[in-house]
Amino acid sequence: MDIFQLNELTDDMMNLCDDEFYNFLENTLNKDL
Repeated sequence: MDIFQLNELTDDMMNLCDDEFYNFLENTLNKDL
């Protein structure tokens, strides 16, 4: 996942619950690593 896609997802996810966003981001980064 490139950083621009991640930024777009961040904007979308910020409209939802912060906990949901951080869980999603954490899972996504862990998979990339």
